Amino acid sequence: MKKLKVFVRVPPVADCGVAYYRQWLPMKIAEENGEVEMKCEKFTFAEAEGEEHKELTDEQMQEYGSWADIMYWSRNDAPAYIAQAGGMSAFYRIPSVLDLDDNVQATRPYNPGFRSFHPNSPHMGYNIKSVGVFDTIIVSTKDLYDYYKFYTNPDKIFVCPNSLDWVEPDEVYARDFSSELFAKQPGEIRIGWSGSSAHYENLRQMEKPLLEILRRYPNTTFYYTGLFGELFQDKQLIQEGRIKKVGWSSLRQWPVTNREMNLDIALAPLADNMFNRAKSNLRLLEYGSAHFATIASPVSPYKCFTKDEVLFAMERPEWYNSIEKLVVNPSLRKELGENLYQRCKKDFDIRKNYKIWMKALRQSIKDYVPGQTIFNSDSSS
Repeated sequence: MKKLKVFVRVPPVADCGVAYYRQWLPMKIAEENGEVEMKCEKFTFAEAEGEEHKELTDEQMQEYGSWADIMYWSRNDAPAYIAQAGGMSAFYRIPSVLDLDDNVQATRPYNPGFRSFHPNSPHMGYNIKSVGVFDTIIVSTKDLYDYYKFYTNPDKIFVCPNSLDWVEPDEVYARDFSSELFAKQPGEIRIGWSGSSAHYENLRQMEKPLLEILRRYPNTTFYYTGLFGELFQDKQLIQEGRIKKVGWSSLRQWPVTNREMNLDIALAPLADNMFNRAKSNLRLLEYGSAHFATIASPVSPYKCFTKDEVLFAMERPEWYNSIEKLVVNPSLRKELGENLYQRCKKDFDIRKNYKIWMKALRQSIKDYVPGQTIFNSDSSS
């Protein structure tokens, strides 16, 4: 089978975990397996922060466009970027692929992205129009497929699930892990959450139950990432060192930092709304990779897991009861952590799942008709 030449385009807004999980990692594994030759512009593992961004020059467009069999672009809802993708595709007569990892049309007011993606904002319109410029759309979830299929030919949309690379140093994924960054005290039961400041609305669901647990069980602690204003602000618990923020971690270091948090109980709350239903299960994959016993909201991204792999909680009493159940039951924590680890490793291994991307790319090339638009104008008005 012919090795594909894939040009991967990553704008600054996607130079982070987005491009890593959605583009760089699957294409890198495909390259290691001899199925792809990749040129990427530009992915730096979020290490180029502060550098001046430079658009593709004419020379670069000539280099990439004349070389590639197909182009794979991160989402960037800006007209010049979208036009460049369409122009290069038309000029060099090669298909262009767009990756969509969020339903920005349903961005919540609590999300920092709401400043750009609010009702009637220009970016909302650019996002919808972009699906008509690209020949193929790759999404991370079935919910995203179901949403965007109304704006293009559904046969042009492919679901490629976020997956982890499990070929890492053995100690990162080992059950018995000695944490050096966040060493535990004897008898400590550590509860935790990891994510960005975009999850304020979700964390509110379990804030009060969690604080009640911490007050009732003096051997419990809570470690979390992100900036959340007044959330988890119990002065006494903070003074006692039982509520701690985990500092920023680089993308390259994150698998180790995640494991170093050394949680006994990991939390994955999600409010049930359109934006969250379209999210992926990546948080549970990361928790599972570290053997963390996990409690999650029964919302679309996490419904692929069973009650033998995670505990589910939605209302505040359910959060309290579930956390308490794991606090007092170490054998259940161990069982759930092991079950989640095995399931995630089995079904969400990028060294197997990269083939889903390859199927999408090869189908895009097979179906490509130069100059053909896939835009559904009636659905975009």
